[in-house]
Amino acid sequence: DQPCRKHALWALRNLSTDQDSGELMWSHEPTKTVLVIASQMSAEVDRDCREHALGALANLSYHDANMGPMWDHEPTKTALVIASKLSAEVDRGCRESALRALANLSCHAANKGPMWDHEPARAALVTASQLVVPAERECRGIALRALANLAEHAPVARDILVNHLNVSAAATAAAALLSPEDAEGRTQGQRLLDMLRDNTKHTAVVTTP
Repeated sequence: DQPCRKHALWALRNLSTDQDSGELMWSHEPTKTVLVIASQMSAEVDRDCREHALGALANLSYHDANMGPMWDHEPTKTALVIASKLSAEVDRGCRESALRALANLSCHAANKGPMWDHEPARAALVTASQLVVPAERECRGIALRALANLAEHAPVARDILVNHLNVSAAATAAAALLSPEDAEGRTQGQRLLDMLRDNTKHTAVVTTP
């Protein structure tokens, strides 16, 4: 049954790119359940299934109507955070899709504060924003985009400035990248720095001697 499952999930992934289908798919409980369960498959033989499921969730998270409900759905949130922490080279596709979903969800105004306050999601994004291996460029750029989106919310930007200087350090390092292949990371790193500057103009940083 594994090949059948893989092709069924591939079909769902393709259907999820359409806006009308995407919104209907998320509201259809059986489809939602199948995608969330498949996105957590850990057996090597099911890696393609997991990647298709996470790809579908990333596509669904792009649709405005799904952004709030998807973040509020605890099983989906858990699946995305777990997959965004995968580190094996063979799991890079899964990780990229999970990070892309989190980046999409971070565009939604109501999600920004809760996403930043969710420690596992925050840790996953910060860790990915610090990746330096060339093969991880895509993950790094996506994570920086998500953090820049979250920093559009002034309380998040202020918290980064005061309590999470490793985030601004990651943005500074990315903004200084010179390779054309690092264009996305460089752009999002600079954007994050801009958000921190613009949204913390009146924030005083207190340092202890």
